[in-house]
Amino acid sequence: MEINHSIANDTDIQPLTFELKGRGSSSFAIGEWIDRTPFPGAARFKAASFTVNGIGFVCLGVTYGGNNTNEVWEYNTDNQWIKKSNFPGGSHDNPIGLSINGKGYVGLGSNRNDFWAYDYSTDTWTRKSDFPGQARSSGVNFSTSGKGYVGLGYGNSSLLDDFWEYDPVSDNWTQVPDYPGNGRSNAAAFTINDRIFVGTGCDAESFAGHANSDFWEYVASTKQWIRRSDFERGKTISAISFSIHNYGYLGGGSKEDGTGVDTSFWEYDPVTDKWAAKADMPAFSSGGVYYATGNKGYFGLGYMTSPYYWEFNPF
Repeated sequence: MEINHSIANDTDIQPLTFELKGRGSSSFAIGEWIDRTPFPGAARFKAASFTVNGIGFVCLGVTYGGNNTNEVWEYNTDNQWIKKSNFPGGSHDNPIGLSINGKGYVGLGSNRNDFWAYDYSTDTWTRKSDFPGQARSSGVNFSTSGKGYVGLGYGNSSLLDDFWEYDPVSDNWTQVPDYPGNGRSNAAAFTINDRIFVGTGCDAESFAGHANSDFWEYVASTKQWIRRSDFERGKTISAISFSIHNYGYLGGGSKEDGTGVDTSFWEYDPVTDKWAAKADMPAFSSGGVYYATGNKGYFGLGYMTSPYYWEFNPF
C-alpha cells in the first residue's frame, strides 16, 4: 500500500510505503517457518512430546519399519539433538506428552492407562497413578496452572467426550465436566495465560464429512465450557496447536472431504476472540509432534519418510 504525502513548503510529493503483513492480525506480522536440524533417529509417527526448562523432548513412536520404539530425544536451544535414557514403560501406541512444573509426563495411548513422570535433572522416569478413565488414543492433552488435562479421543470403539484433570502434588486424577461438543478424536487444544481452548476434530470413525470447526473455552475456576468463535479456516482434523505469549496457534490438518492436507496456519487472539492467517506451514503430515517453548513453536516428524523439523517464529 502506498500513500502520497507532502511537507509544508515542500513542492515534492513523496511516497510512504507500508507493508501489510497480516490479515486481520493483532500482531500484524505473519511469522515464518525455518528448517532446523533434522531428527537424527529413525523417522517415526505417533510420538509424544513435551518441554522442560525451555527444552523440547520427543518420546516413543512407531518407525516406518513398523517397530515401536521407547527412545527419548532432547532438542535443545543450540539446535542440537541429544539421546536420553529410554522410556521404561514399554511400547505405547499414540501416547500423550505434557509438562507440569518442570517435569515431563508421558503415558496412555491405545489400551494403555499408565502414566510416567520424567525428571530432567536425573534423566530418570517414575511411574505415577494410572489414568482412571477409558484408555484412548488421538485425544487432546495440555497443562496450565500446575495441573495436567486429558480428554476426548477414541477408545473401546467409541468417540469420547470426557475430560480429566491431573494434580501432580497429590498424584490424583479428577474428572471434570465433559466437552460440550460431540465426542471426537484428533481435536486441537492450547492454553493462553491459564485459559484453556479446545476444538476442531473428527466426530466419526471415518474422516470424510465428519470434521468440525467449533471452538470452546474451559474455565477451570467455574468448571464451565463457553463457546468461542469457530476456527476461521473451517472444519479440520488432526491440526497442530500450541501457544506463544498471548496468542494461540492452530493449523495444518486433514481436509474435511478427505482429499488431502491443508498447510494454512492461524493465530487466535483471546482478547478479541478472532482468528488471523499467518505464514503457511512448509509441509504438513499428521502423526507428528508439536510444542512451543520460549517464543518459538516447533513441528516435525509424522507420516513423512524424512525426519523434518521446523521452527515457527511468530514475530
